[in-house]
Amino acid sequence: MVRIILIFSFLIVNIYANKLPEKNLAVFSKYDGDAVLIKWVIPNLNKEYTYKLYRTNNQNKVLLSTSRKKTFDEVKDKFDKDALLALYPYKNAKTIEKKLEAKLFLNDIQRLMPSIISFRTDLAKAFGTFYKDKTVRLKQKYSYEIEVLENDKKILSKSFDIYTYKRAISPTPLGLEAKEDIDGINLTWQFDSLFYGYNIYIKKSPSKQFVKLNKSPISINTQSDLFYKDRTLKRLETAQYKITTVDFFGEESAFSNTVTGYFKGDLSTPKIKYLNVSINNSRVKLLWNKLKDSKTFYNVYRSNLVNGKYEKLNKKKISTNFYVDKSIDAGKNYYYYVTTISFLGESKPSSKRLVSALDVVAPNKVSNLKADVKPGKINLVWDKSKNKDILGYRVYFAMDKDDKYYARVNKKEIKDNKYTHDLPKNLSRFNYYYKVTAVDKRFNESDDSNIIKVKLPDVVAPKQPVFSVYRVYSNKIYLQWAPIYDYDLSHYNIYTQEGTKLVKLNSKKLLKTQFELINYKLQGMKKFIVTAVDKSGNESIKNKHILLSEKDTKAPIIKNINYVQTKDGIEISLDINDNDYNGFEVYRSSGKSLAFYKISNFIKIKSYIDKTLSKDTKQWYQLWVYDKAGNIKKSDTKEILWKN
Repeated sequence: MVRIILIFSFLIVNIYANKLPEKNLAVFSKYDGDAVLIKWVIPNLNKEYTYKLYRTNNQNKVLLSTSRKKTFDEVKDKFDKDALLALYPYKNAKTIEKKLEAKLFLNDIQRLMPSIISFRTDLAKAFGTFYKDKTVRLKQKYSYEIEVLENDKKILSKSFDIYTYKRAISPTPLGLEAKEDIDGINLTWQFDSLFYGYNIYIKKSPSKQFVKLNKSPISINTQSDLFYKDRTLKRLETAQYKITTVDFFGEESAFSNTVTGYFKGDLSTPKIKYLNVSINNSRVKLLWNKLKDSKTFYNVYRSNLVNGKYEKLNKKKISTNFYVDKSIDAGKNYYYYVTTISFLGESKPSSKRLVSALDVVAPNKVSNLKADVKPGKINLVWDKSKNKDILGYRVYFAMDKDDKYYARVNKKEIKDNKYTHDLPKNLSRFNYYYKVTAVDKRFNESDDSNIIKVKLPDVVAPKQPVFSVYRVYSNKIYLQWAPIYDYDLSHYNIYTQEGTKLVKLNSKKLLKTQFELINYKLQGMKKFIVTAVDKSGNESIKNKHILLSEKDTKAPIIKNINYVQTKDGIEISLDINDNDYNGFEVYRSSGKSLAFYKISNFIKIKSYIDKTLSKDTKQWYQLWVYDKAGNIKKSDTKEILWKN
């Protein structure tokens, strides 16, 4: 992973570094005032895909480009060695060792490449996933479609619209602030979107120019309170900062407000901020925050009085951030503090912590922990402790048996030797590990009990799929539905209703999202239902259905068509009395024997005005009328003389 950081030098946007579906096409586009810029990303960029980009404007669909990943020879002089390795990992892998090294590198970088390409247009061009459409006009709507082909077979596509009304401009960052920290200047600002990166600019005296600090755009993790830390300032040095927003095509916004950072620098050794002490089995354990400097050491001091004389306990400098004091006596109070040691000397004492060594003997550990698992409930039971001063029990759980820190389930100590842990029923995919400890009235806690592994039964059915396509033919029915994304999805079932009963139509498990009912003649109207089944046999509900009936093959009947000349043009009115009328299209020809051309979009109402006529010309019209079943009726042609 070090190699990846050296190549690209920027943080990865979380939405890409997390789980991307195997077949996902992320598209970034904008209008820059002169052209439409398009960039797309798919997770597996090392497969040999072909990309086709189409554009539709005024129902005219054209193929703009066919592209694929460029060859090594085409780009070898444009990228450094490490970038070429990311593009062509197996290029020079001649031996088994080199192939294995390339495979490991590819595994590391595979999930990061989509995010990297989001900001690197030069890499997108190398992969064949960038296009600049210079043929667009202002104030137009353009529809684009990207097709991904593997071995000349389309495996994925995505459509999107672009409006060329105004140039897309990156937003100016707001609220930039600079605050001094122990090791530099912390910069924060108002977070805008995960879809932008940021550039940081700095100006130090005596320079009069701002220079960029970062090599590549910085992406922001919204879970962090710190967006950028500048560690370039020396002690007592002042600098001015301002930032810009960068979009996925490298265009920067206007500069933000300018802020000033002053780094005083602390020449003393920093003291410990957090000190925690605990006692167990006649031992006091001290734990504190560890400083980042690897050359820092620690001393531990103890006294019986808060303001008394403190004795250093450790004979050698401590390099870890914890210490165990084994030399305490029951019935005494002990006060502790910790100091830090560096080349600047010893720090001031940390805050003091009191430990009372009254009863330091923990109860015996809990034995015979068992679990009875029900849907959404983990019922735990264990043997009662034989210690007389038991206050209660604490229950801990984790999702990894070897986890160093188990989460505590109960806030207060449990009085009884049983406990029910309620969990959502849909968490059946995970294993859970439990352990129990006993606590006495002095809050001494026993060692952990035996650890048990449990798993919730899977009782949650997948969501019911929804039909997306359904067609009725004379001797068959074709059904298609949207896929269900469930971690343990097994298959789908298709049902129809016969009387009051549901009858399953598929004899085998349906693994795809489509089904054809062959040699089946639909009589009347029937319900059809699709369900999803998981690997535990849970089947989705059956309350969503579609109603299908025999296919309507009767074309609509046109009663009359009126053609009236108005000041705007020829007004065409359609008189039709068909219950499933859907709309019509207008075709026109300049000669009775010449070809007819469509001059209108699909019209849902029953009238249309042709405003595109020339003065004193004859035109022939024909209407194509559709019903909702797709049947079409073509009208007789009509000759019209337009006089202006």
